[in-house]
Order: sequence, then C-alpha cells, then structure tokens
Amino acid sequence: MKIRSWLLTLLLICAVSSMSAQEIVVIDGAKYAIHDVAKGETLYSLARRYGVTTKQLMTWNNLKSANRLSIGQRLQIRKR
Repeated sequence: MKIRSWLLTLLLICAVSSMSAQEIVVIDGAKYAIHDVAKGETLYSLARRYGVTTKQLMTWNNLKSANRLSIGQRLQIRKR
C-alpha cells in the first residue's frame, strides 16, 4: 500500500511539473494564450487541446503549412 501511495504521489508531481503556465496577451482587444510548442505536438493535437480548428491556428499565427511546427515555436491561440 505504501508503494502504491508513493507511486501515485510521484505520478501527480510529474503531471503537475509538465504543465506550463499560460501567458495571456491582448492583441487588438482579443485575448490570446501563448503556447510554446513541445516535442511531439502537432497543429492537430493543439487544435483539439484548445478546442479550435487547425485553420484557425494557421490564420492566427500566419502559418502557411500545417506540417511546419518547430519545438519552442510560440503560437497564439485566441481565447473565447
């Protein structure tokens, strides 16, 4: 039981440490979250995560291709 409790605590710590604080900015009166692209993230996975479309992400960030994200790239995601 102690091992199980210890493992759950460790898992919780790892999950919290992997979450990044979101920076919020206002551009032309609209609020945007700033997301730093991490390894393995795609435009599709980010669209699902934030509840937007890939087309919206491409428009907000002036992206020409859905296949060209770089690790560390900062994306703007409009908040509702």
